[in-house]
Amino acid sequence: MNPVLLLFAVALVASLLSGVLGWFCGLYWLIPLAIVLVALESYFLIRLLRFYSKLKELVKDLREGDFGVSVPQVEKGPLGALLAQLAGAIKRTGEFEKLRQSRVLLYYRALNLLLREVKEPVIWIDTERDFFRLNPEAQRLFEVDQDEYKLSGILNLPDNEVFSTWFKRLIYSSDVVPEEIACDVALPVSKHSRMLYVKALVVRTGEEVHSLIFLFLKPV
Repeated sequence: MNPVLLLFAVALVASLLSGVLGWFCGLYWLIPLAIVLVALESYFLIRLLRFYSKLKELVKDLREGDFGVSVPQVEKGPLGALLAQLAGAIKRTGEFEKLRQSRVLLYYRALNLLLREVKEPVIWIDTERDFFRLNPEAQRLFEVDQDEYKLSGILNLPDNEVFSTWFKRLIYSSDVVPEEIACDVALPVSKHSRMLYVKALVVRTGEEVHSLIFLFLKPV
């Protein structure tokens, strides 16, 4: 239980015990005092329980990515105002998150359109989303109709052992790794591997995390 709620519960029990003690010990002046204390503590405990319950709902919605929260007017005063402010802050966060996602989607669409217009074979890799996407020229080079694959599946193909080792060192190793290599590259549905000259363009974030990689291909 929340420490504040526990404290109020202990105070409520103590007030009740003081009233009972006053009755049995003849200290009757304790009885009305105990009644007042029990009433006040019960009132504040109920309000705190409501506040705590709604706060847990807000946190649960936030964890699940639900930013469209609302707070019914069941609380008045400072606690109700605080809940309303929290709900408003969560809604504003949701608006910024939607804007960010729409921006990211727009950039991905623009990038996809640009790659389709490039007149040389290019492979677009997103390590976080585990996709390996070919532009139309790369599809023609490999003689395939499918334009997107799982990166993990490509790296696990036996014919891509050299390519996979180089790629993993390029992304995950702190050593200086050449961004160009000549090796066999195969796809799951292609008839045979291609000996290609591969040049990598690695996009790094501010934390030096490699998430986007573009491979420019040329037949050897």
